[in-house]
Amino acid sequence: MRFELILAGILLLSCALPVKLLWDRYAFQRLVLGVNILWGVLVAFHYWPAFQVRLAGFVVGEGLPLDAIAFWAAFALACLPGWAFTRWGLRDSPVDLPLFLERATGIVLTVAVALLLPCLVVMTVAMLPLQAEHVLPAEGVLGRSVRVMRQAPVQFYLRTAAWVGGMDAAHLSRTRLPHSLRAALVP
Repeated sequence: MRFELILAGILLLSCALPVKLLWDRYAFQRLVLGVNILWGVLVAFHYWPAFQVRLAGFVVGEGLPLDAIAFWAAFALACLPGWAFTRWGLRDSPVDLPLFLERATGIVLTVAVALLLPCLVVMTVAMLPLQAEHVLPAEGVLGRSVRVMRQAPVQFYLRTAAWVGGMDAAHLSRTRLPHSLRAALVP
C-alpha cells in the first residue's frame, strides 16, 4: 500500500510540476524548456543501451532496476544543457514573440510535457523488478489507460526516430529498448 501512495504522489507531481514550470516562464523560456524535455526523452531512449553498459559497472546489487536507472540518468544528462541555458542564458530576458506563438508554447508544450512525464513514470514502474501487476491495474478502463501510458513514450520515440532519422522502428525496438520494457509492452 505504501508503494502505491508513493507512486500516486510521483504521478501527481509529474503532472503538476511541468505545468507550473512551463506556465510561469516567458514564452521563449517555455519553448526552450518544452523542447528540451522532449529532446531529453528522445536522447534517453536512443542512448539507453550505452548508459546500461556504463552503469552496469557502477551499480552493484541484486534486484536493482538498472534499466530504469539508466533511462533516467540518460534523460537527466540530456536535459542538463538546455536547463543550464534556460537558467543562466535566459535568466530575465523576455523575448517578444507573436501572441499566437506565445499561446502555442504555453498550451501545446505544457500539455505535451504534462502528458509525457507521467507516461514515463508508468513506463518505469512497468520495468521494475517488483510485480507491476500488483501496483498498476491490468483490467478495465484503468488497465487500458495504463497500457496506453506505458506504450506512449516508446511510440513517441519510435515514430519520431523513423520520421526524422529514417530508421526502422522494428530494428530500434530490438536494439534500443531493454528486454524488461519489451516484455512489459507485450499485452
